[in-house]
Amino acid sequence: MKFNAVLLTALGVATSVFAHGPPQSAEAIARREALVARTTEAYSKCAAKLKSRAEIDRRDKNTESFVNKYLESRGLEANFDKRVDSAAACVLAPEQEEGPFYVAGELIRDDIREDQNGIDLLLDLQLINVHTCEPLKDVLVDFWSCNVTGAYGGIASQKTAGLTFLRGLAKSDENGVVQVLTKFPGWYPGRAQHIHIKAHVNYTVSDNKVVGGAVPHTGQLLFDQSILTEINVLPPYTTNTNKFTPNAQDMIIVNQANKTVGYEPFMQITQTGSRMSDGLLGKQTLVLDPEVVASPVGGGGGFPPPPSS
Repeated sequence: MKFNAVLLTALGVATSVFAHGPPQSAEAIARREALVARTTEAYSKCAAKLKSRAEIDRRDKNTESFVNKYLESRGLEANFDKRVDSAAACVLAPEQEEGPFYVAGELIRDDIREDQNGIDLLLDLQLINVHTCEPLKDVLVDFWSCNVTGAYGGIASQKTAGLTFLRGLAKSDENGVVQVLTKFPGWYPGRAQHIHIKAHVNYTVSDNKVVGGAVPHTGQLLFDQSILTEINVLPPYTTNTNKFTPNAQDMIIVNQANKTVGYEPFMQITQTGSRMSDGLLGKQTLVLDPEVVASPVGGGGGFPPPPSS
């Protein structure tokens, strides 16, 4: 097993024409660099534990149960037994763009698809404490992404105010695993396809929503270009009229890659059945520092999607 996706930087300040907000101060950048140095050293101590056969078997069984339950719900043959290497996609998660489309106070739920079109995406994340190498349980993770046409729910400028599609939070279990049903996202100008995440700790819950607490991580889930190329020629993604930005031209991804030797941020994607339309599994392990209160880098990323008609 290779840890070929270890991210060694918390920097992600992109420039050029994209809407990234004001530059970060030298002091803020220095703080993040110091944090990265500390957590990188601590992370190296976790490698043996994360690569152990027992840990991988436990994770794979959890994944198989998640996928087969989904397949059964669709009336498909529930025989998913592919072993997705749980250690190979292990990343020391950097702070990335929050973007302009975060909406606080979304519902806690493990299915955020609602009535949206597109290929089902089963997100299977494991959160690991960088200091103890143990799973991080009871972390509430915010997920939000645009739909197949590039529109976000809950955004007045896109005529989706009050809508909650492709938004919600889910809690990590005793194994640090968070599992959510969503849709593979579309795209809008300036950004390749991505899903935003935000981790909440020390919170309270009221009316099925997170209240207070701290945010040790804000980041994004990214996808290999080969997957994007394959999906984007399929309906309903072909209805997206926005100019597509490949990973190599997405300045957030490029900027991270330029600052990190061996940067490999992409999720592992596996078909759950014989066809793409049967659903996709997206799997990744994120190594976080729950003791810090992180600041998202920048303020945007790409141009806002056009208003929904």
